[in-house]
Amino acid sequence: MQGATIRQHYTIVGHHNAGQGTLVLLPGAGAPRGTVLPLARRLARRFRVIALDLPGHGTLSTVPYTL
Repeated sequence: MQGATIRQHYTIVGHHNAGQGTLVLLPGAGAPRGTVLPLARRLARRFRVIALDLPGHGTLSTVPYTL
């Protein structure tokens, strides 16, 4: 993974609410960030929310990850 492509591994919603705080959503094991996006959009009404893919999941599925 190169630094120039890091933005493809997370989604930020609610930018205008950054002053209210930032929440980081981590999807459960085996799940991509898309599974938490509906919740992120609801929370974005009040907060800035960052949903990201963890190694071994979603856009980072080729990055090794073990428990």
